[in-house]
Amino acid sequence: MSESDDSTTGHPLPEEDVETLTVTHLPPSSSSSSSSSSTTTTPSPPPPPAATPSLPKRLLAALDSLREGESDGAWWCVWWMFVVAAVVSRLHYITVPYKVVWDEAHFGKMVGWYMNRTFFMDVHPAGGKLLLTLFGYLGGYNGTHSFVAPNTPYDGYHGIMPMRVGCAILGAGMVPLGFHTVWTLTRSLPASTFAAALITFEVGTITLSKFILLDPPLFFFIMASFHGLCLMHSVADRPFSRAWWGSYLYTGTMLGCVISVKFVGLFVVLVVSVVQHFLARFVCLIILPACIYITVFFIHDTLLDSAVNLFAVEEAHFSPGFQMTLRNSSLNNITQPSEVAYGNVVTLRNDNLAGIYLHSHNFTYPQIRVGKNKQQVTGFRAKDVNNYFKVLLPEEDPEMENGYYAGMPEFLGHGDWVRLYHPTTKTLISCGKNKSLVTKKHQLVYAKPYVTPWQLWAVHVEGGKPGDVVRTLDSKVKFLCVAHQCALTWSRGTLPMRWGGGQAEVTCSNNLQDPYTNWMVEQNFNPYQRKERMIFAVKWLLLAYSLHYLPFYTMDRILYYHHYFPALQFSSMLTAVVFGYALECLDTWLPRVKANVAFHWASGVFLGILAYSFHLYCYVGYGHPTDGEFNPDNSTFKDIRFFDEWEI
Repeated sequence: MSESDDSTTGHPLPEEDVETLTVTHLPPSSSSSSSSSSTTTTPSPPPPPAATPSLPKRLLAALDSLREGESDGAWWCVWWMFVVAAVVSRLHYITVPYKVVWDEAHFGKMVGWYMNRTFFMDVHPAGGKLLLTLFGYLGGYNGTHSFVAPNTPYDGYHGIMPMRVGCAILGAGMVPLGFHTVWTLTRSLPASTFAAALITFEVGTITLSKFILLDPPLFFFIMASFHGLCLMHSVADRPFSRAWWGSYLYTGTMLGCVISVKFVGLFVVLVVSVVQHFLARFVCLIILPACIYITVFFIHDTLLDSAVNLFAVEEAHFSPGFQMTLRNSSLNNITQPSEVAYGNVVTLRNDNLAGIYLHSHNFTYPQIRVGKNKQQVTGFRAKDVNNYFKVLLPEEDPEMENGYYAGMPEFLGHGDWVRLYHPTTKTLISCGKNKSLVTKKHQLVYAKPYVTPWQLWAVHVEGGKPGDVVRTLDSKVKFLCVAHQCALTWSRGTLPMRWGGGQAEVTCSNNLQDPYTNWMVEQNFNPYQRKERMIFAVKWLLLAYSLHYLPFYTMDRILYYHHYFPALQFSSMLTAVVFGYALECLDTWLPRVKANVAFHWASGVFLGILAYSFHLYCYVGYGHPTDGEFNPDNSTFKDIRFFDEWEI
C-alpha cells in the first residue's frame, strides 16, 4: 500500500485523530499585509481578563479531551493509569496463600529439577518453564522445595515468591498490550480504555497471573504476538523500512516465545499467517520462531544433563546419541492523509488569520429577499459538525457504493470540478444570480438539496499547475463557480442577528485576487474509515478468538477453565471495540452536546458495572480464608452465585 492510499480512507472523524499532521500557521498574503500597513488604527484598550472556567466546565473539557484523544497527555494519562492498576491488582496479596496452589505443584517441582540439572520429561515445550526458572534464580531460589502436593507450606524456603512476582508482572503486561493493540486497530481512546479495563479487572485472569504457572507467560506472549501483527499492518505501506522490519522481528520473536511455552501458541501463529511479502514472512515468522524454539530446547537440554531420576525404561526412550549427553546415564562417557480524494469529508478554513470555517445549517435566508428554501451558507469561528463538507465528483460516480466512492482513490487536483456536499443537511453548495444580502457587490451563496449547474466549483490551487493535487494544511485553494466565474469568499461582513445569528457572511466575489478567496483544507478524512476500522478490528479479533476457542472442541483430553483464557482476552478486546464504536457513533444520532453527555454516562455505567463486579468477585482471585468443608447452603457468598454449580 502506497502512502497515497491513505487518502482513500483518510482519518476517522476528528475526535479520533489517526495521524497528527503538523499545523503550519500560514502568514497573511502580501496584499493583505500591505493593506493593513497602510491603514492607521487607534490602539484599542486592553481586553478584560478572561473569566476562569468553572470546575464543572473544566471537568467536562477534560472528559472530552479523554474521549477524543486530542492530546498525547490524555493518551499517556490513561495508559499509565491502567499500567499502575494492572501491576497493583496482580501483586496485591501475592503471598496469599503461602503454600503450594494447584499446578504450582507441577511447575515448581520442574523449576527445582532445572536448578538441580536433573533431566525430566513434560508434555509442554521448555520455554515457559525456563522463564519460571529464571525468575527463581534471580530471586535466590535454590530448588530445594519438594512441591510434593498442593497445600504444602512455603515456610522456610527463600526465593519462591519472586517466581510469583515474575508471573504477576507478565500478567500485568497484558493490559498495556491490550490497550495498544486496540489503539493500533481503531485509533479510538475510548475503545482502548474499555479493553484495558476489561483485562485489568477480569478476576479469573488475575487469579491465573498470581501463581507459578505457565499461563502468565502464555497469555503475555499470545497478546504480544497479536500486538505485533497489528503493528505489522500499521506499517504495511512502508515495506522494508526500519519500523517495518522492527514489527516483523518483534512479531516473529513473540511467536517463537509463545510456541516455546505451550503448543496452544500455534493458534496465534495461524492468526499471523495472513501477511504479505513472502520472503520477509519466511525469515521473520518461520525461521526466527523456529530458531528460538530450537534455542530454547538447546538451553533445556544443556541444563538438564543428568539422568539420575530416569528409570531405565525412560532412559531407553531416547536415542543413544542423546543418552550419551546425559550424566549418570548408562551410555554416558562412551513494526490524516496528506492529499484530498473524492469521497473524503473535509473542513475548509479561510486562509487568513482568525479565518472562519465554511459552515451551513438548517436555516434559510429571508424568503422575501432571495426566494424560498435557500439554506444559509455562512462562516463559523468554531469547530462544529456543520463545518464538514464531502468532496463529490461533478457527476454521480457509477462505482459509488454505500454512499462513498469505490475503487482506486481519485485525488482532487488543480483545475478539477467538484460539488461540495453538506452531509448534515444533505444539500449542495450553490451560487445563484441573487446579490448577497450584506455585501451587495457579491453574489449569494446558499445550499440546495437538488443538483443544478450552479453547484459546480472549479478548484484552483495557488501556484499550481494541472496534475498538482490539493494537499491538507498546505495548499491554498480557490473554489470558482463554473456558472458565474466568481470565487467563494469570506466577505468580512456579518449576517443580522435576527435571522443569521451574527455569523460571518460567505459570498461569491468577482475579485479573484482577493486574499479572502483562499481556503485551506484543515481536516481531511473519510467518514467510513471509522466503520471500516471497526470491521477490520472485529474480523481480526474474531479470528483470533475463534482460533483460540474452537480447536478445543476437537481435543480428546481433559480441559480446564484456564485453557479458555487466551480466548477470553480476545473476547475482551472485541467487546471493547464494538462498545467503543457504538459510543463514538452517538454524535451521528444525537446533537453533539447530548452525544457527549450520553457518551460519558454510558462509559461511566460500563466501567461502574465492571468495577462493581470486580468488587464482588475479587476475593476469588486474592483468596478468602474459610473453615471446614464447603457447604453450599451456609456459604457466605451464596447470594452472588450465577449458577448452583459454583462452589463459592
